[in-house]
Amino acid sequence: MHPLRIELKALVQLTFPVLVAQLLLASTSFVDTLMSGQAGTRDLAGVGVASALWSVCAMFLVGAFMALNPIVAQHRSRGQYQEVANYVQQGFWLALPVVVLLIWLLNSSHYYLPGLIEDHQVLFIASGYLEGMSWGMPAIMGFFVLRPFSEGMAYTKAQTLSAAVGLVVNVPANYILIFGKFGFPELGGAGCGWATAVSFWAMFGTLLYYIRYHQAFTQIPLFQQLYSIEWQKVTFLMKLGLPIAMAITIEGSAFALVTLFIAGLPAEEIAAHQIAMNITYLAYMVPLSMSTAITIRVASHVGLGAWGKARQTVTVGVMMALVAGILITLGILLFRELLADLYSNEQQVIGMAAMLLLFFIGVSLFDAVAAPLQGALRGYHDVNIALLASVVAYWMICLPMGYVLGLTDWVTPAMGAKGYWIGLVVGVGVSAVLLVVRYRQVSRAHSDLSPS
Repeated sequence: MHPLRIELKALVQLTFPVLVAQLLLASTSFVDTLMSGQAGTRDLAGVGVASALWSVCAMFLVGAFMALNPIVAQHRSRGQYQEVANYVQQGFWLALPVVVLLIWLLNSSHYYLPGLIEDHQVLFIASGYLEGMSWGMPAIMGFFVLRPFSEGMAYTKAQTLSAAVGLVVNVPANYILIFGKFGFPELGGAGCGWATAVSFWAMFGTLLYYIRYHQAFTQIPLFQQLYSIEWQKVTFLMKLGLPIAMAITIEGSAFALVTLFIAGLPAEEIAAHQIAMNITYLAYMVPLSMSTAITIRVASHVGLGAWGKARQTVTVGVMMALVAGILITLGILLFRELLADLYSNEQQVIGMAAMLLLFFIGVSLFDAVAAPLQGALRGYHDVNIALLASVVAYWMICLPMGYVLGLTDWVTPAMGAKGYWIGLVVGVGVSAVLLVVRYRQVSRAHSDLSPS
């Protein structure tokens, strides 16, 4: 079989389980929103604020421990299985103080939430949600450590099963705790937080059991020896993980901040923006999942010094992402009004959302380049320039441009949400260009090191 076809097959096999897991994890938030809304408007609002705060924290933490993915992949490719086990346990040591900090922060929400929420009932629901969810922090942090470990082992099906179990547990737990069934107290929207904690433990338990007993992980002596904390390894994890975490958070926060900045616009325009943003987020799961697969493959090749194969992986990965991006873009463009109709029955909102989805073309195609290259650079352990690219693209270009075009008359009459979407397209485009330049530098630096 041709080497490029081999690479394509490997990337598809790694990408699909990650994509399914991403969609399942996103569905948990959707279920919380849907079921809390049945309890009341204030319950829905409280859950919305609390889950938004948690999503920012989770975004950062997922990125921080994502460093384990390329580290594990490189040592696995060299057959250094004890080093793999050691690094994973160092990840747990690093997670331990984070768990303590998160539990304290989530149980101290009554100090900082009043600055965000005026309605006392909404405040009560949001605070109860965060306090309930705090009981799941040890589990979700364990999941955040084991998930990149399973990815680095090139076995991504484990996280898919774990995410599925979490969703299956979350739905009945929500029902029982929101509405007070089977003798449990009726907690309203706050019950979603407790149900989320239960689902976190289900996810972690499933993944831990899978890793403990599945043959794909038997070579790793993860449970045979307890490694003491090694500050050199912990420091390396932080050195690699923090830039990844910051880059992901900067990009994610830019999209979230746009929603806050347009809060003063008419309700119909805000609703249309939310519809377009939600569809964009779901579509982004595809290049994001490909990015994870590319990290695994590139790190494995780099671990063996097979620089030529690493370049093949990136070439195939970017082409695969572009093809997927083009197909998704065509589908959304053709059916954008039907998709918007799923979210709203108001024709004005549907029309505005369909118009905003035209800007999805640029976001989708630029993401199809940027996301794979982010994954490739992580595989090379080159993360600092990607962080700088995110700062420049999103905070220095995207948000200021969106503000000027959307809310001021400095360049053109204020364009509203459309102006911010132009800023998003330009921001993602700048990020893609900067990442292309950096990848070419990294690839060229290693081009003469191996003929493979």
